[in-house]
Amino acid sequence: MARLEASKTASTAKKCPIKAARIDREGHVRGYWAAKVPVEHTIDDVFADGYFADLLTLQAPPRHGDEMEIENEGMTWWARVRVLAVVPQLKVIRVVKLEAHDFSVDIPPGFTFEWGGTEVMWRVLKGRNVVATQCFSHHDCLAAIESMRNIEAKDAA
Repeated sequence: MARLEASKTASTAKKCPIKAARIDREGHVRGYWAAKVPVEHTIDDVFADGYFADLLTLQAPPRHGDEMEIENEGMTWWARVRVLAVVPQLKVIRVVKLEAHDFSVDIPPGFTFEWGGTEVMWRVLKGRNVVATQCFSHHDCLAAIESMRNIEAKDAA
């Protein structure tokens, strides 16, 4: 279970799960891939040489010039990359960033966003209390906090 707080980040060597990728080829010129990767993966992980290594085992692996759209399950970032080198002997697919967006937000003090998996999605915690669940993104988490604060303000009035 991933837990994100304002000051915590992790960077370890990760790989794109083979089950996360799917291909939609247009003709014989360029393949277009889409992958939804685990929430713990970062944009920086995508650019590590070994990240796409497992895709080389596919019957039709990525080719030079293919494009990939990658996002994590928690929708905190999205990137579009182009394949520049495919080196099966080294188990390397090298990509270059065409476009990338970071959708994470500043987490308000006293709150924590916790990833609960694809069923529960993001949860908002205030201290140890769960105040919202099934948030699709960090922006949904902020909206849940704002809604909670509005209700509290109405109740106090």
